[in-house]
Amino acid sequence: MIFNWTRSSDGLYMLFFFDSFSVNQMMFVSTGNPLKTSTFENALLQPIPSEGHLWVPKSLHAVQWPGPTSPLHEFVHAAIQSTAGVSIDFSDALSSVPLRMDTCDDGCHVLDLSLGPTRSFKDVGCQSAALIYEAIGIRGRTVVATSGDTGSAAAHAFSARGLPITVLTPHGKVSPYQSNQMIAESGAIVVSVDGDFDACQAHVKRAISDHGFISCNSISLARLLPQIGYFAWMASRCPGMTVVVPSGNFGNATSAFMAQKMGSPIGKVVIASNRNDAGVRYLLGQDDEYTPKPTVQNLSTAMDVGDPSNFVRLCYYLSSRDDVGAISVHDGALVRKAMVRWKCCPHTAVAHAARSLLHIPETACCVVRTAATEKFLPGVSADYVPMATNVPGLLRPFRNVVLVGMPGSGKSTCASLLDSTTDTDKEIEKRCGGVPLCDVISKRTVAEFLELEGAVATDVVLSGTHRVIATGGSVVYSEQFCNTVRRESIVIWLDAPVDVLASRIGSTWNARGIVARDTSITTVAELYRERFPLYSRTSHVRVNTSEWSPSRIYEFVHQFVRNAQCC
Repeated sequence: MIFNWTRSSDGLYMLFFFDSFSVNQMMFVSTGNPLKTSTFENALLQPIPSEGHLWVPKSLHAVQWPGPTSPLHEFVHAAIQSTAGVSIDFSDALSSVPLRMDTCDDGCHVLDLSLGPTRSFKDVGCQSAALIYEAIGIRGRTVVATSGDTGSAAAHAFSARGLPITVLTPHGKVSPYQSNQMIAESGAIVVSVDGDFDACQAHVKRAISDHGFISCNSISLARLLPQIGYFAWMASRCPGMTVVVPSGNFGNATSAFMAQKMGSPIGKVVIASNRNDAGVRYLLGQDDEYTPKPTVQNLSTAMDVGDPSNFVRLCYYLSSRDDVGAISVHDGALVRKAMVRWKCCPHTAVAHAARSLLHIPETACCVVRTAATEKFLPGVSADYVPMATNVPGLLRPFRNVVLVGMPGSGKSTCASLLDSTTDTDKEIEKRCGGVPLCDVISKRTVAEFLELEGAVATDVVLSGTHRVIATGGSVVYSEQFCNTVRRESIVIWLDAPVDVLASRIGSTWNARGIVARDTSITTVAELYRERFPLYSRTSHVRVNTSEWSPSRIYEFVHQFVRNAQCC
């Protein structure tokens, strides 16, 4: 449902409704060029108008916000109606995301956003984004970068609605609790990436620009605009408060400032950063120009963003740098002290430390609690997360899913659980008149068999779509196959430690028809050393099958098939 406001001669505002999402009277402009405009739907489908810039509502108007006893979903509804021109009922989507206003023993107020299904403020935006995409009919492949909480919130929200979602998380740079939350959502593809959040975000932005994927990071208006609602909800209950927002990618802080610009009675928005303070330095006048720097790792890992994407949105609405307050908290000891004093997560502790450093009167201040404390407690063991070996290749349209790996890695076991699976070993037997594979190998030289295997596997990869293809372990010796499969398909390398592979193979070396390019190889360890660089170069993601059960591997592979159908 679409609506448009118009003002009558007697000064009253009238609301006109349209019946189709394709008719959208609200205008969005690029932060880089206000003459470049978009509808809401197109802004969701192409969230990056140009490199380094994002879409924003052209103007923000005062909203008749619901009353102080109204539920969150009514505030989110009002925020989306007034900015995007879309009327959506968020009551069911947000029923699992309660909010709470607390008061500390010193009189400071706290907006607690940590009570949703994944225990962070990202639940409101991600639950709302999934509903918005579903309501508008956008079911494309969604890709998201995470510094911790976005990944679990997006995986949970999109999986619940059957929407395909791929999450990139920086390897070793999120808490074990966050990692476990993400990987527990079997309806999502979650992979770790070498590098920090900025590296993950760069991959996502490139995939969006190159392939037309969509996002539920805060670069997407479907994620950002609903967050305006909970700041308006807070201000309706505690009007006039200075709100201190711990900020990494500046989406939450931008939402708070937009709520203020839309007539919500927020006293002042104060942005609190950690040592990744490029935005804060500019706002304070310490840098004449906005100057992003390499990300520095802090205790508040979800705020470790060296180049916050939403900073351009905030600047679009600022009349001057003084419109918002800003401070960076560099002292880790001060953050740890705040964590203990207020029993909060490190990000919320940054906000508490900031309001202390700024001497904001406690009774006139509201700190945003962004995540539950237990998400960052020590002593939690992290679950296994597959590792991306070729991220650009992973984030692109593809035809099929191809399994490669050593004998004993689990390719056949996994393939047996999946529908529409082709086994290239069986295809070789079929094309050779039903002769068993071992006999096919024995009647040829190694070079002849490898040429045959590569040709058959290449033909199988090119002959259909939306399938899982299990290959023989030696197929990566074929340059023809490797070049084709990297371009046409997603290659999942099923791997395991050498001792595990050796125990699985046991005495079946000859029965398996194992072929090595170096014919002097007689052990699993030697074979692994020969093939390792070939699997690394050919694959897009690596899964350690000793860490997961066959059914869990099946779920992971199956999500790639679903994503292929959305490309």
